[in-house]
Amino acid sequence: MNSFSANAFIGIYFVFFVIFLLQFFAYRKKEYLFYAFYLITLVVYYLLFTTTRFINENELPETLASMLKQNISSVAIIMYTFFSVAFLEIKKYSPGLYRGYLFFIGINFFGIFLYTMMYFLQIPSQQFYYYANLLFGPFTFYLIIRALQLKIPYTRYILAGSLIATAGGIWSIILSIEKYSYSYFPGQLAILIDILLFFYVTQKKVVDMAAENIQLKFKTLTDLQEERQRISLELHDEVGGGLSTIYLLSELSKNKNVTEKHLDTISKNSKDLVLKMNEIVWALNIKNDSLQGLIGYLRQYFVHVLDELRIGVKANITENIPPLNVDGKNRREIFLLLKEIINNIIKHSNAQNVVLDIQIEQQTLTILVKDDGVGFTTENIKVNNFGLQGMHQRIQKLGGKIHIDGSSGTLIKIHIPLDRISYKSVIA
Repeated sequence: MNSFSANAFIGIYFVFFVIFLLQFFAYRKKEYLFYAFYLITLVVYYLLFTTTRFINENELPETLASMLKQNISSVAIIMYTFFSVAFLEIKKYSPGLYRGYLFFIGINFFGIFLYTMMYFLQIPSQQFYYYANLLFGPFTFYLIIRALQLKIPYTRYILAGSLIATAGGIWSIILSIEKYSYSYFPGQLAILIDILLFFYVTQKKVVDMAAENIQLKFKTLTDLQEERQRISLELHDEVGGGLSTIYLLSELSKNKNVTEKHLDTISKNSKDLVLKMNEIVWALNIKNDSLQGLIGYLRQYFVHVLDELRIGVKANITENIPPLNVDGKNRREIFLLLKEIINNIIKHSNAQNVVLDIQIEQQTLTILVKDDGVGFTTENIKVNNFGLQGMHQRIQKLGGKIHIDGSSGTLIKIHIPLDRISYKSVIA
């Protein structure tokens, strides 16, 4: 390979090394750091073996030159594999494929140990290295194709670059076996294509995230306006109506026409208004947007209401709650869903004991309510309805599922995907 081509590739790799290192410091994403280390390893490799600035390969003992080549290239492969695992989030999408990538990394670490031992034992390793890479080439292609099948966002360009880089590396190895003078060129060109594809994806991801952030802010403003309208109606219809009733009964008391029944009504309405106002304030307060806060409020409300009616409550709440945000609208839908279940228990079940179980299972919020009441049949569901239509509508809004069994007491199990109710902060 002539000096100009060698210098050109090294210069390009170094420039992108600086770019991705700066992106790591800007975004604190470890995939950028892995890719930067991968590129600086390539810069060192090609400085040593495609130029004569530091050493002349022909002047080195064959075993030393081979060991340096093999170990540096193995480090580059390890860094690139770490990058792929981090960027594609392989562990999250496919634990089985993640183990395959770890195996591949382990093989390369073993290779570094093996080539070093062969050097100290003065065993020629160059041909062994070439054929070992050719042997594991199909496994590399297998990992890439499996990752493509996962359809992870932004993977097409990354994995296309990986395929090209792997194919270019194998081509260079074949040319090296045949001792062609330009054997490095296909690998260097393939790496350059891979770098350009990765650079394109990083810029596309930044632009997409900016657009998503704008849409999120717009949606937040729209949701806020809808929430304000809903709360104004609720204050007018429910809180306003309750206050009017209390006012009229209070006026009756001035004329000494009030009865014990009227006083009970005032007491009940006052209590209902306090609960209603607490619900509205809770739904509005952004400090309550955490999933942990939602689960805590559901437990508190559930236990408080049923305790007052002398219904025994056993609450099992998971401690493994991820740090997610749930907006007021979704929090309220989940709360009203549980409130409807409580109303059904109070009105229809004749239950003495109730179990509330809230767990996080496979990125899903699971709420189970079981009582020891009379249960229900298909016929009395049709007669009494139990508010099931409203419950199903709320579940549809939340993108979840509900299972109801009334054969022995009543068991209600709700599954709500966390990715349907959680949101990203619009604060950069």
